[in-house]
Amino acid sequence: MSFRKTMGKVCISGTSSGLGRYLLENVEDAFPCPRGEVPEASIFVHAAFDKDFSNYARAIKNNVNWAIKIADRAYEKVVFISTIDILRQPQSSYAITKLLIEDLFSQTCKHSLSLRCSAMLGDYMRDNHFTEIIKGGVTTLSRDSMMNYILHKDIAKFIKECVVDGDAPGILNFVSSENVLLDDLAKQDVRFGDYKYDSGKLDNRKLLNLFPEFDKTSLQVVQEFTGELK
Repeated sequence: MSFRKTMGKVCISGTSSGLGRYLLENVEDAFPCPRGEVPEASIFVHAAFDKDFSNYARAIKNNVNWAIKIADRAYEKVVFISTIDILRQPQSSYAITKLLIEDLFSQTCKHSLSLRCSAMLGDYMRDNHFTEIIKGGVTTLSRDSMMNYILHKDIAKFIKECVVDGDAPGILNFVSSENVLLDDLAKQDVRFGDYKYDSGKLDNRKLLNLFPEFDKTSLQVVQEFTGELK
């Protein structure tokens, strides 16, 4: 992929795949941020995250130290892609680190927005449990896992309309209005695992107050995404 620009208004981290890559291609005046850097820009969208906590010191360096540099850079607006795992107990090292960065940005940035996202679906997502159950593969999740899904394109639209052209502040649960049972999504024979993931009861009223059109169930999100794949 060739990037459209080397400099612009919106700096985006984590653009090699997933949400970051989608935002890079769909948010106007966006440019990619090299790992650990804090280039000049008006808005910084922090979508990168090192999930490998087998080496805790390295994970802290890659995640927290970079976030401190972003906060010190004093961007006009900072958007942090966080996770609903913060709301689950017990919290993992992944969730605790996300929460720490949320707090750092909220305390030090003049305008920060943390989006606590559920499982994301989009063209550039890496292979995961969702791709496995759609194609009839293997997943470590149990068939009775309760999932919540959102779309890359909806996050991009929100950022464009409520951040780039607006002033949505604080912390938002960026989630669908209802969860879905994982077993209900399996179209073919799937070898499920034993780990039950439960997204829990999620409140998205703040999101819907800003953007009522995002009032979708997880099943509707999946149907919309899989329909686009056909």
